[in-house]
Amino acid sequence: MTDKIKIKITLAYAEEHFGPRCETYEPGCATCDGWKDYDDTGGYVLYGNDELLRRLDESWELMGMIRELQDELMALKGDDK
Repeated sequence: MTDKIKIKITLAYAEEHFGPRCETYEPGCATCDGWKDYDDTGGYVLYGNDELLRRLDESWELMGMIRELQDELMALKGDDK
């Protein structure tokens, strides 16, 4: 068994991440299992190391994209002067 980390998430994030709740619970359904973890833990999601690393990589990639857009915006503002 792999250790999992509990991370507190907002309801809005849960809705975006898991999608709408299914009418009936089906074990093995990613949506159902995600909402079950959320409900059972009081708003926490359980992540293993692989999932945490994947999400961290995505976050760093997004941060890089944001920095590039900020640089482009500053360059455009500089052109207006």
